[in-house]
Amino acid sequence: MAHTTIEAPDAPIFNPLAPEVIADPYAFYDQFRAHDPVYKTPLGFWLVTQHDHVSVVLRDRQFGRDFENETTLLNGPQAMEEPLQVAMRRMMLFLEPPDHPRVRKLVTKAFSAKRIEEMRPRIRSIAERLIDKARRDGGMDVVSDFALPLPITVICDMLGIPDEDRGDFLNRFRITSRVIDIIPLTPTEKEEVTAQLAYLQTYFRKLFDMRRSNPGDDLTTHLVQAEEAGDKLSEDELLANILLLFVAGHETTSNAIGNSLHALYRNPEQLHVLKERPQLIRDAVHELLRYDSPVQLTSRSALE
Repeated sequence: MAHTTIEAPDAPIFNPLAPEVIADPYAFYDQFRAHDPVYKTPLGFWLVTQHDHVSVVLRDRQFGRDFENETTLLNGPQAMEEPLQVAMRRMMLFLEPPDHPRVRKLVTKAFSAKRIEEMRPRIRSIAERLIDKARRDGGMDVVSDFALPLPITVICDMLGIPDEDRGDFLNRFRITSRVIDIIPLTPTEKEEVTAQLAYLQTYFRKLFDMRRSNPGDDLTTHLVQAEEAGDKLSEDELLANILLLFVAGHETTSNAIGNSLHALYRNPEQLHVLKERPQLIRDAVHELLRYDSPVQLTSRSALE
């Protein structure tokens, strides 16, 4: 998928970063589906917008990830020498078999259903504390006062980041999920992300050493110790996938919370139904994730 403006015949110009597209991307998707659902862009990338076609591209093994080729096409031949791309190429999101199932199996070993369920009271406690503060203050900014601190606190808990280090994670060090978007970072974004990446890599290496000598009941400890048929994550794989879990573990959740509340307030009749029938909340969460996903675009390469 191209990172420049895409223009389909008889359809509007599509620039994923344009304010009008960010405000309502679905109007553009509707028009592309109607006029040219499988559209070859001037740079040779294909824009696929119909559900059946997207499902084939995502599920058929004729398509997959070719991280080095995709990155080079989008960012130029020098991109694979950049620290960010060197780290990202080892993230399980961008791996193909046999590496992907091997790394995924080791990572998901730390995500048992029992362990996730055990976290529910702690997550509820954090959410209630943030809501209580908003009540005392007489209001809140939903994103900065709730949607960001909730998942960041939870992922810090999961990774076993000591309390004394959490101020930086809550207030300073964030790597935007734009790093895994198909739209290349701007030079300013790239400079900021590179600096934060260097800090986080140094920090997590120290955390790995800490958890090897002083294990805890946390995800970092489990990944450091993870073993399946004698196969452990290498240091580089461990670092890349801890960074992936940190970024994916908070920003997409923050965006999903913001999108969901925005959708409910744009559709007050649905908000009213949910207030009147709170037992619908579980189904509402699933529907809101489907209705306005925090991740809008992804890419695949033809492997055959």
